[in-house]
Amino acid sequence: MVAVGVVSTGLPLLLFYFSLSYMSSGMFTVFLATLPIFTAVLAHLFLKGERLHKNLLIGLTIALVGVALLIVTRSSGLAGGVFSIKGPVFAFIGVLSAAVGSVYAKSHLNKEDVFVVSAAQTFAAFIFVTAIVFIFKKYQVGQVSPMGWFAVFYNGIVGSFIAFWLTFTLIKKYGATASALPNYIMPVVSTLLGSVFLGELITFPLLAGALVVLVGVFFSSLSKD
Repeated sequence: MVAVGVVSTGLPLLLFYFSLSYMSSGMFTVFLATLPIFTAVLAHLFLKGERLHKNLLIGLTIALVGVALLIVTRSSGLAGGVFSIKGPVFAFIGVLSAAVGSVYAKSHLNKEDVFVVSAAQTFAAFIFVTAIVFIFKKYQVGQVSPMGWFAVFYNGIVGSFIAFWLTFTLIKKYGATASALPNYIMPVVSTLLGSVFLGELITFPLLAGALVVLVGVFFSSLSKD
């Protein structure tokens, strides 16, 4: 469980934080939307009974075209920001790490209680991230602003616990397809909120790339039948 916490939660959180230093929140969530596709690809390689199908391959190809469009057009979504390949690289490594953690959890922890696993991996991720912060950067609690503390608690309670509970509820009541719906909504909401509250840019290349990626995610979620 400790390994799952580090690989699927702790390391991705750090990498996602780094990526957001080089791209807007809207563009970041476009990369994050590819997580189900890469999870399915890794599941095909390492889990029995998990096989790729035509729709998934089509979706993966389309999504990668959308990502390539964002990179080629040097989109960052940041007002006055200069494009850096570090943003997409950090985001992709984080997505792949989260996908590896998900596949490992399904392979080794499938029979464990879902809330026990979630609590253990969240605690392990907390210890990992805290250790990294104190090892590589001087940190003082007094330097954190009130908005910073709000962000910490919001991400911990709403972004993690409540989000996990809602996802688990969707899977239990309506199935995996319904649980994938946030992948289509999150880039739209993040882009709009980022533009309103952070002054992030909504550009044509960003919209075009995001649309192509989401079309790819849609195709990948279609039934293989």
